[in-house]
Amino acid sequence: MTRFIVPFLFAALAGVSSPAFASSLLLTPSTLAPIEGESFTIDVSVIGTLAGRPAGDEVIFFGFDTTNSDETIASLSNVVVAPLFLDDSGAFPGTDVNGTAALPGPVVSDPLLLARLTFLAVKPGVVTLGTRSDLSDPNEGLQFLLDATAHDLTGTVTVNVQAAHAVPEPSSPALGAAGLVVLIAGRRLASRRPRRPDHRR
Repeated sequence: MTRFIVPFLFAALAGVSSPAFASSLLLTPSTLAPIEGESFTIDVSVIGTLAGRPAGDEVIFFGFDTTNSDETIASLSNVVVAPLFLDDSGAFPGTDVNGTAALPGPVVSDPLLLARLTFLAVKPGVVTLGTRSDLSDPNEGLQFLLDATAHDLTGTVTVNVQAAHAVPEPSSPALGAAGLVVLIAGRRLASRRPRRPDHRR
């Protein structure tokens, strides 16, 4: 299945050549130092969505693959396509994340959120995560209505997973020493109290 014919048709009918593409991919992690065992997210967005584009243009679909330099450090656990798009990733084998503009209404917001990726921090270490578009695949890249050229959605971000430091329980000798200090302090306070006079004769 392919949607490649759609922008070609509209571009030809409108007589529009491919404009200079001024928008940029933005990968925004919820943290650059996630804790081992916890989840974190990366928002995949485009800024300057319609910069340099003709009036009436809009995003009609996008597609990209996810990249991970070391899945033993962080693993992809969930993908949520942004509400402005229909998640049709399963319809295009070979593409990890795919969204088609939801009708009705144009998709022209800026910045434009495409998807949110959720990862699990597995163990401490440095890992590079990101997205990649194979522009030889007609279902990948960022595609506009009035432009037959798909635009690259390739980028990376590096995160450093931190070790989870559990609070150690006090050892038995430490508890014993603490109890002894309290006992000694209590006896000293008791010895400083003035004695009551003995009225017995």
